[in-house]
Amino acid sequence: MTETVPFVIDWKGRTLKIQLPEAEKPSAAPAKKLRIIYAEESPPQQEMLSEWLSGRGHSVTCCDDGRAALRNMAEAGTYDVLITDDRLPRMDGLELIAALRDTRSLPKIIVTFAFLNPDREAQYRRLGVRLFLPKPSPYERVLSAVEDD
Repeated sequence: MTETVPFVIDWKGRTLKIQLPEAEKPSAAPAKKLRIIYAEESPPQQEMLSEWLSGRGHSVTCCDDGRAALRNMAEAGTYDVLITDDRLPRMDGLELIAALRDTRSLPKIIVTFAFLNPDREAQYRRLGVRLFLPKPSPYERVLSAVEDD
């Protein structure tokens, strides 16, 4: 069930009232608790996604760039899901996935992006990536990408 959330703007004595639907949050616990590594340079993005996923019982490790994610995956072992931003400092998402592909079997990979041109998407697809999430993506879409098979 979706509840309606009131949203009021008061500007120069004029009031505009808008009813926005509240996002539906899944109530059932996920079938499996996942180990997730998230490569994203923005602390607010890291915090938001980490809260969403850890709130569902998943373990989330955040890294500021692709190199840190690669190092963490080498040291900490296996993850179920890799979420990486396309554009990262020091080692971007494409370079990260290519490096992982050469060293180990890949976890489920989700690429987030603000803008992804078709040539870049094709490069990801050649590396086996099938899940792409535009930024920002709603809670339900992120959960679906992470938890669905």
